[in-house]
Amino acid sequence: MDLKHCYEVLEVGPGADQDEIRKAYRDLAAVWHPDRFAGNERLIEKAAARIKEINVAYETLSDSWKSTQRAGRREDRPQAETRSEPERGPNQTETGTQLEQLVETGTGLILSACSRLSQAIRSWLESGGESGAGSRPASGRAAGGSARGMSPGRGCRRGGGGGRHAGRGRGR
Repeated sequence: MDLKHCYEVLEVGPGADQDEIRKAYRDLAAVWHPDRFAGNERLIEKAAARIKEINVAYETLSDSWKSTQRAGRREDRPQAETRSEPERGPNQTETGTQLEQLVETGTGLILSACSRLSQAIRSWLESGGESGAGSRPASGRAAGGSARGMSPGRGCRRGGGGGRHAGRGRGR
């Protein structure tokens, strides 16, 4: 779709700025949205075709506007001002190397700790989770307790615990 036709579809002049184009698009989208014509299939089809045309026109003008702005910024920038990677001195290179070594050392330590922890858990599970050095205390869920250390059968009243009056509601 050529730009002249896009301006006509959005009902704005060729000199319209981006804000005017956006407002015109929103107005036309509100007027021609197919949901406004519920119950009339013929009008829904017409509105759907019109809204597609409006969307294409808006996208075309938006892309054109953005590329024009980018081209304008490139022309404003002097040629000597191109982006390049800053030169690194000997101190910066050494700092980068030291940082890499530090990261590698830290990663190695973490992997070693995870490996040892995994081995300890695996051996504890193979031994049946028996009490011993480093095992869970006997007051946990596995020993018949609950998650909060309360005795079995004594729950919170509101939470519907399994106590004597469970399921009776508030009135007694």
